[in-house]
Amino acid sequence: MTESRPSAGPDQPSPDEAAQPAPFAAAVYVPRQPRGDALAQFIARLKADGVRVGGMVQDVVLREDGSRERIDTIDIATGNRIVINQSTQETLRNHECSLDVQALTETTSVLRRAVIEGAELIIVEKFGAKEAEGEGLSGDILDVIAAGVPMLVAVPQTSLDAWRERTGGLGSEVAFSEPAFREWWAGAQQGQ
Repeated sequence: MTESRPSAGPDQPSPDEAAQPAPFAAAVYVPRQPRGDALAQFIARLKADGVRVGGMVQDVVLREDGSRERIDTIDIATGNRIVINQSTQETLRNHECSLDVQALTETTSVLRRAVIEGAELIIVEKFGAKEAEGEGLSGDILDVIAAGVPMLVAVPQTSLDAWRERTGGLGSEVAFSEPAFREWWAGAQQGQ
């Protein structure tokens, strides 16, 4: 028996085309190694080219002695900051995670707003331990992909297997460098 598929109208994609997910990629990096400002350079170039970029990046805020004071998430579209990780003497002494899970939930609105406001590309730094466990922004990242918005997500090598599992092995993997990001984005635009 042959399966019949409805034909697409002149302004509608065929069912096969409509089922194609948006291009997305893991920007793979080595944890605890300097990543430089590759994402910042890429974002600045995109904005200069008029691309509507949404999502979030992280900023490690240091104390005067060079030790980490906190980690802020910065909304790419607005510049607003959310403190997501601020060590205390107790968490440092006990080597405990100081991630503020409530603040992390605030970041989900950044991704939802980027989709609603028509971002052409959404960038997320990063797919961390919580996401690898299926928590944190994991569901929101998958929602963006399902919404059809191209996405670039910073993924540490230590979480790459979890990333592949969560995304079904789909998507691309690129080096964590501004030229690699540009090459992926050029290909992603051609594929749309």
